[in-house]
Amino acid sequence: MGPLAGELTSSLIGRVAGRYGMERGEVLSQWSLTGSPARHPGGGGVRADAEVVLN
Repeated sequence: MGPLAGELTSSLIGRVAGRYGMERGEVLSQWSLTGSPARHPGGGGVRADAEVVLN
């Protein structure tokens, strides 16, 4: 089950959770962040449009 065109990550997580009879929170409890968030050039804050890579 892959993401739909234009789908937000939160929607995808909800669909996957529902497919396996789980709550969204159960899926999110398995979530781990690796690396660092994308930042604006020149050392600015975290970009709102940073790419989310699911593995």
